[in-house]
Amino acid sequence: MLKKNKVSVLFMFIIIISIQTNLFSQSTGDFRSRQTGTWTGTTTWQRYNGSTWQNTTSYPTSTDGVITIRNGHTITIDANITVDQMTINAGGTLNYASSPALILFDVIDGVGTDLINNGTINVTDYVTSDSRLNIYGQMINNNNIEIQIDCHLNVYGTFQNNDTIITNYSGLYTGKFNVYSGAILQCAPASIIGGQGNFVLNDGATIEVGSSQGINALGTNSGNIVTTSVRYFGEESYYIYNGTSNQISGTGLFK
Repeated sequence: MLKKNKVSVLFMFIIIISIQTNLFSQSTGDFRSRQTGTWTGTTTWQRYNGSTWQNTTSYPTSTDGVITIRNGHTITIDANITVDQMTINAGGTLNYASSPALILFDVIDGVGTDLINNGTINVTDYVTSDSRLNIYGQMINNNNIEIQIDCHLNVYGTFQNNDTIITNYSGLYTGKFNVYSGAILQCAPASIIGGQGNFVLNDGATIEVGSSQGINALGTNSGNIVTTSVRYFGEESYYIYNGTSNQISGTGLFK
């Protein structure tokens, strides 16, 4: 009985330590949103100093620690920014300002997953701004992304889509989702890249298809890719079918 009590006490002690570790998992130099604001705004962010979060007039880049946009906050990118180790929490939003004329938001390849979206990303278009979201590292989308007209989401690294991406269209201008040579697009079974814009899988890129309906050419509204303006699958790209149920190839590869 004494041995059992000692084991129980030790077990409870380990649980308490584990809980405390999870509660204090921040590292010095991490950033989180303080309130809604612009990325470079002097009142937008807080920084962890090793023991507590403090308001800061600086803004995060890829040279800092983990960056978090919190629930209820909308952060607007107002300059060219490079990030690594970033999370958008559920209820958080990332969008783009109306100037400068071309805003680049680059997600570089660092340790682990470089951008996790559990909230909303609006790759926003204005008259003077044609925004770009460039993924050079690893990104996971678990919620919603909207690519406005004349804006691009460019994948050069690895992009895992578990939910919904919408490309917009207006007149001669479209939102564009581009997967470049050497990049990997992973599509969960029920995930969608759709809307009235463009999808392009360039030669040398890889798509991992999760949908049981595979990938289809224009005119068929099923599968992981359902854009209605342009839907292009390179003849020299790589196609992997790894769904959770029986799959068909779809019509996307038949020219």
